[in-house]
Amino acid sequence: MTSETFFYSHARFALVEALRMTGVGPGNEALLPAFICRDVLASINHLGASAVFYQVDRSLRPLELVKRDSIKAVIAVNYFGFPQDLEPFVSYAIETGVGIVEDNAHGWLSKDSEGRLLGTRTTVGITSFRKTIRVVDGALLHVSDHANNSVSPHQVDTNTDALPLAFRIRRISARIERKSDIPLLRLLRHATRVLRKITSGNALPQSSYLSEVNLPDDSRPHQDSLDHYKSLNQEIEIRRRRHLYSLVQQKLASAPTQPVFTTLPEGVAPYGFPFLCESADLPEVERSLRKLSVEVISWPDLPSAVETGAPGFYQQVRLVNFL
Repeated sequence: MTSETFFYSHARFALVEALRMTGVGPGNEALLPAFICRDVLASINHLGASAVFYQVDRSLRPLELVKRDSIKAVIAVNYFGFPQDLEPFVSYAIETGVGIVEDNAHGWLSKDSEGRLLGTRTTVGITSFRKTIRVVDGALLHVSDHANNSVSPHQVDTNTDALPLAFRIRRISARIERKSDIPLLRLLRHATRVLRKITSGNALPQSSYLSEVNLPDDSRPHQDSLDHYKSLNQEIEIRRRRHLYSLVQQKLASAPTQPVFTTLPEGVAPYGFPFLCESADLPEVERSLRKLSVEVISWPDLPSAVETGAPGFYQQVRLVNFL
């Protein structure tokens, strides 16, 4: 088969197919970083498999990769749109015979130093473009021409339902904010958090163990999302992200933060600006960035199996979101 792209509503559905193509199934295991969002586990659990975790260092590179016969796939993550060095994973795959899945959920539009698009550097790769542009959903699975044709997935139908009202309001607010000095999206975000605090006791949405076992209800990507995916002026969006990265870097130069990445490689279209910061210093950081109308979030929502014993810096990673 030639290289193909398959579209889904969420990256978790793309990951199910990617893992299935590498041989992950009932009774065996997938190896993935402990520094990962907990909902990734839903794809592994859906296949009746189990997760095995490897740790990463402060540069988010893998430490020891576990070797055992039950592991059928290893997941390499391009964190925040920056290319992961695949050499350790390739060596591991050659030694063990497992498949590599390139998790490029954050890296649509990014390339590595050799000019290769992230998410296309292994036999199977997943990308979540809804994290890069403001669409209601949208993810893709890239399958290279080296894949086993017998387990190739089929393209699902598209969703043409009306877009949710809340999403349409956020999209319009974001457009107005980008074209004017009115911080409409920021005000809307603040009002939403105040209302959530009143009704639930928490300003931010709270995840639970259920997100580790349940996939979203609908795998179909919305037609509106695909239309925006195809029509986006990619060069303009790449320039916007790189420019915003530089602005944030300048604003935080004297703030109590430590950037996760020391340089911005030429081909990278950053998902955001990741940095390490103590919780007590966050108010100062947010004040430094207020004029940019950006949001600072914590990432990831760690899996319950690794949360307690995770290295301290896992809890200190923050992200200036460029969406």
